[in-house]
Amino acid sequence: MSSPSRPWTCSRPHAHVTTGSSEDVRRKVTVEPVIGQVKNTVLPRFSLRSLTKVQGEFSLACAVHNLKKLWKLGWELPSLAAQAA
Repeated sequence: MSSPSRPWTCSRPHAHVTTGSSEDVRRKVTVEPVIGQVKNTVLPRFSLRSLTKVQGEFSLACAVHNLKKLWKLGWELPSLAAQAA
């Protein structure tokens, strides 16, 4: 099954590659559009310098991005009066 010069290769594809299981479908989902939207709209560049500060700034930018998506969909916060009742 393998080439004599390259013993690590295989002449036939593995079964999991050809079946298209649910794990393979999940792997095809990409996050690149979200990163691009965050960079273009919310956070064009980082203003802080240490890694922990940049991670916090990026988390905040992602939260803003998600809140903007919810706002565009017309999502509303439940009122406090309804929660107390």
